[in-house]
Amino acid sequence: LRARDGRVAACAQGAMDKLRTCVALGVLPARARLRMEVEYCTAKRPSTTLRGDSAKYKKYYQELQDAMQRGMQDFELEMVVAPRPRIGAFEVVLSWQNSDGYTYKVPLFSKLHARLWPNVHLIVSSLLEVLPSASQAVQLRVIRADDRSPVPDACIEILTDERLTRTASSDARGRAEVFLPEGEYKLRVSAEGFLENESERRLAPQDDIIVPLAPLVDHDGPP
Repeated sequence: LRARDGRVAACAQGAMDKLRTCVALGVLPARARLRMEVEYCTAKRPSTTLRGDSAKYKKYYQELQDAMQRGMQDFELEMVVAPRPRIGAFEVVLSWQNSDGYTYKVPLFSKLHARLWPNVHLIVSSLLEVLPSASQAVQLRVIRADDRSPVPDACIEILTDERLTRTASSDARGRAEVFLPEGEYKLRVSAEGFLENESERRLAPQDDIIVPLAPLVDHDGPP
């Protein structure tokens, strides 16, 4: 049983690493409309060619649906059943579209690949750990250190243990919004014509952080 759970966890970890990268790069924003497609075998079992119980596939789908409804209430999520399922399949794919209409897809679990039944609670708990929630909004404002005017197009990087966790860019007002759970982070902010500002700080939802950037001094100009 432990070996089975370890293999299921390893499958989930690979999917979550892909989602973490999408979140860190801003490809998967907090208010994305998520779509979970589940392909599960509906072939009659047992039969002369198939072993097992066809009701078991339906049971796992219902367990996943119930767990998603209970745990993912803060997210806009549509759960659908894939048409024309393959024999022996229990496949779970998460997808969303970016602002340009491009669809991203990340397989969360594949019974055909793992040859194991899913741990539905592990899938949901892992998603809750990785996905940014709208309730985790942290406000950032990048300003000039000399006159406190806004700095647009600043590059904002938030790191955890030197691993990139979130990225954002400041708008024309110098403002940016990131979504992440409360914790200790490294905040790195840079913009053309300014010295980089890097600091260790605790960030929490509802925070409004001001980041001053010092303009570069032109040493080649007139005395």
